[in-house]
Amino acid sequence: MAAVADITGSAAVNLTGFGLGGTMAAVAAAWQAGSDGPRVESLTLLNSLLDFTDPGPLGLAADAAALARLERLGQAAGGRGLVPGGTVAATFDAVRAHPLMWRYLVNDWMLGREPPASQVMSWNADVTRVPALALASFVRTFYLDNRFATGGLALGGRSLSLSAVKAGAYVVAGRTDQLTPWQSAYASARHLCGPTRFILADGGHVGSVLAAPGRPTSHLAGDGPLPASADAWLPGAQEVPGSWWSDWITWLSTRSGKLRRPPSVGNHNHRILADAPGRYVWQR
Repeated sequence: MAAVADITGSAAVNLTGFGLGGTMAAVAAAWQAGSDGPRVESLTLLNSLLDFTDPGPLGLAADAAALARLERLGQAAGGRGLVPGGTVAATFDAVRAHPLMWRYLVNDWMLGREPPASQVMSWNADVTRVPALALASFVRTFYLDNRFATGGLALGGRSLSLSAVKAGAYVVAGRTDQLTPWQSAYASARHLCGPTRFILADGGHVGSVLAAPGRPTSHLAGDGPLPASADAWLPGAQEVPGSWWSDWITWLSTRSGKLRRPPSVGNHNHRILADAPGRYVWQR
């Protein structure tokens, strides 16, 4: 965030995070609340958990035994052991075994049919390796101990609290998301202390985010203060036809400066290392 502020000349930033990235964005916002760095003007969370009391089916893969395996793997290569991308992908697939595993086993292997082309599945096939010790730390801190929601998270010697996040928040959850159950995303949003708009979008973990304008979709929307439970929020939510993207742009525009020509990607303090998407994606 300091680098972005230096390059753009802006004293404030709008943070957006998807999935685990949303959890990290909220951690950054909580950290920034007690620092002298750039102000967090808004926080957008897309299918993200902050409170891991009920993490859904993925919690079954984040237990003490899994933590021990990750820590052993992480000690390999001098503490630089990686979890293979295929292992990460298989874990996510197992959570939604019917659409992501059994359907392709029957269609591709048993019936010998070519799977239909899909942008989402092409994106899904681009797996990512993960540093094992980093993943172990995340599993312990969030899934097992739930430190962020309970006030026990410390970073750089500073205690972090969700109650310190007072920036406006736009929280999106997918109605059929099994990786981040929407009720748990809702419970997470209630920990934020700023004005919060909660969106329940059609689709799962990825489909609910890729709800571009023009697609036949709709969403439910409601502003805080949020009722005590997701079931209490649902009857009073407003059904809005179309993509939530348009709603988000309107919401974000009131928390942003005037449109201007984009600044350069880097500056003399922050040198451009490579063209997008970077060097890492080409490594095997």
